[in-house]
Amino acid sequence: MYYNPNTMYSARNTFSKSTMAVKVPVKQDFPELAVTTNKLNYKDTVTKKTLAPQVKVVMPGYVEISRRNGKNVYEYGAETPSRIRKNKREEQHIKNLEDPNYIMNQAMYKMVNNWESYYIQYNAMNGPGAYEEHYVLPPLYDTDSTSESSDDDFENE
Repeated sequence: MYYNPNTMYSARNTFSKSTMAVKVPVKQDFPELAVTTNKLNYKDTVTKKTLAPQVKVVMPGYVEISRRNGKNVYEYGAETPSRIRKNKREEQHIKNLEDPNYIMNQAMYKMVNNWESYYIQYNAMNGPGAYEEHYVLPPLYDTDSTSESSDDDFENE
């Protein structure tokens, strides 16, 4: 392998017995590497273009915490799809708080959940069926299932 900036770059394939040269035009593809003159100029060196500063990209859902000038700086990444859905649900919930039907539905939902958890806990502490024995009254009248009438009797009348 050898490098000559005025000519081409050549390489030898070491994995096969045949030799194959890979030629890359240095001056066209890499103008910074090609030496055009042997003379160095201070003005050209100083006024050479500098690369733009790299922008740090924070991954979605992450927060980068850094310290600049003695202060904490928080840089947030893009929102994730689950966070976007959660924000939409929260906005919808805020809009629904003005609707009385929604407020009543939420209150009833809480009461049902509290009653069910109380029922389960009462039976867990006092044994199965204890809630029914203590709080539920037996039926005062016979149910229809105990009578001997059938649907055919009602149709004939």
